[in-house]
Amino acid sequence: TGTSRGHTLTGVQCNQFTRHLLIRRDFGYSIFRHGDCVGADAMGHQLAVDFGFDVVVHPPENPKLRAFCHSNSIMPVQSYRDRNQAMVNHCDVLFALPSRNQELNRSGTWMTVRMARRANIPIVIFYPNGLIVIENETTLF
Repeated sequence: TGTSRGHTLTGVQCNQFTRHLLIRRDFGYSIFRHGDCVGADAMGHQLAVDFGFDVVVHPPENPKLRAFCHSNSIMPVQSYRDRNQAMVNHCDVLFALPSRNQELNRSGTWMTVRMARRANIPIVIFYPNGLIVIENETTLF
């Protein structure tokens, strides 16, 4: 999950996310899910495809910020809340790329992080300032 404001992704954020995605692949992770929005989702989609992941797309019902990524696995269109919950329900670890260095109340990215926290899903947050925070897990591999 991540910001739909693609211009707000920082270079360090993108680099660290890429590094962690490759580590996951090397440890046997093979499926990448995202919410099909412009910005972080679209960037993650392309990297996941390039790195050989099977990509599952969870599109939102509102097409305003939708990226329309292509995949063999596209889930039914859902509201943002239901789509975010479906991604959390089917993930082993959540990667989050927020637009700011603090948690926001009215943010789809942070709503998804809060859902993952309630579900005790491991979370890796890649902040724009370069900070990486890992929650709900002592060993992720």
